[in-house]
Amino acid sequence: MRKSFIIICLLLVLSTLSLGPNAFPLQAEESKIPDDIQITVDLAVPESVSLMRTGVTHTQHSLDAWGDIYSIARGKTLLQNATDFQNQHIMGWGALNPEPSPGKYNWKSLDTRVQTMRLTGATMVLTLCCAPGWMRPAGYQDDWSQLANAPDPSHLQDFVNLVVAVVQRYPDVQYFQVWNEFKGMWGTSPGCTPSVCGKQRWDYERYTTLYNAVYDAVKAVRPTAQLGGPYIVMDAYASPRSYTGTISGPYGYMDQRVLDAITYWLENKHGAEFIAIDASSGNKDRVWLTDEYTQAQKFTDIISWIRQQPNGGSTLPIFWPEWYASVRNKDGNPAHYNSVMTNALIYTLRAGATLPLIWQPQGDVRGIAFPVGLFTDTRVVGGGQPTPFYDTLKAFKENFPPGTQLYQTTSSSPGKVIALGSAMKTLLVNKTDSARHIRVNETSFILYPYEVRIVDTPPTPNG
Repeated sequence: MRKSFIIICLLLVLSTLSLGPNAFPLQAEESKIPDDIQITVDLAVPESVSLMRTGVTHTQHSLDAWGDIYSIARGKTLLQNATDFQNQHIMGWGALNPEPSPGKYNWKSLDTRVQTMRLTGATMVLTLCCAPGWMRPAGYQDDWSQLANAPDPSHLQDFVNLVVAVVQRYPDVQYFQVWNEFKGMWGTSPGCTPSVCGKQRWDYERYTTLYNAVYDAVKAVRPTAQLGGPYIVMDAYASPRSYTGTISGPYGYMDQRVLDAITYWLENKHGAEFIAIDASSGNKDRVWLTDEYTQAQKFTDIISWIRQQPNGGSTLPIFWPEWYASVRNKDGNPAHYNSVMTNALIYTLRAGATLPLIWQPQGDVRGIAFPVGLFTDTRVVGGGQPTPFYDTLKAFKENFPPGTQLYQTTSSSPGKVIALGSAMKTLLVNKTDSARHIRVNETSFILYPYEVRIVDTPPTPNG
């Protein structure tokens, strides 16, 4: 009798858990949930068309073979379900030195990462960074402690030769991002352009020289390859400085030196199939002027500025090889982080980005990354579990792919709940740590704290 009672209790507990953590807690308290927030998806007013694919950039630990075999298998399935593109650097961030000495190649680790991308059905991207130590200026040649240094000008052709070897080794990779974050290309960096040396600005002349040499060499061996740059960090600060420009928003002020670098590259590149930029929603000085959701206006302003530039700025697709939203209140709550990330993705999609590549898809045992990954750590037994952000990215891939017509979507309380609407689906984001009664057109829902939910778009009232 006692054994049967225990079994019944266990079954009741398991049935409750199967419904998820938000199954019952608020049922008795629904009358205390704040008043309705009205979300209106006006199906008579098209707002724009989505251009956005989903993707990730792999980092040091990502589905590596020495992890738990079952965790890795789960992680691979999740990655395939939620992403279109995957990106890997040719040296660093999970790949060892591909050319330890001149003309002597070691492809094993890069082969492994490329094979992971192949087997998970990705459209593959390789970031052409970084350079083996022997290519760098004297005194900066340790492979790893000096990784963030650019090839010495005297070794530019050696780097180009390495790139050509990479392109020829992986004929099924079509997209190549040239270098990473202007590493080693500040005005005071070793090997700087003579006219720039000592100046407190980016050495965009040096970068563009490297870019053009790579572009010409790759096009010579693979005319159909798609290349882009300049892959620079879009820095912003909370207060104006001598080097901040005219672009500003609730987050702060953009660094004009970055904008100058992009302008120079656009004017002087030999060609490009896309523009690559890099930034989180946070500021370089880590000072917050607004909340973590409004901070995402930075993504919109960056893309808007690029679209006003000539020489390809207004037309080339925009890749974002390191994309993530900054979190002000780091409470370790994956649901909270997912809410912040989803809000920022909505801003990014609406602004017209082509490919935000989520930095670090593999999180820790809780799924925490920058700030949250798609799956938990595959190095441990029981890893490779989906995070809330996995569901978000999968929802973007399935419901808002390129060509999806987006409709004017408004919220009566945008500081608490926002939405993204198509004719078929509406994505809802609760920005608060409280449950909320909402109505989407005339259909009512309860959104739980920080909940992100995809629902069928109800008909427009009187529509």
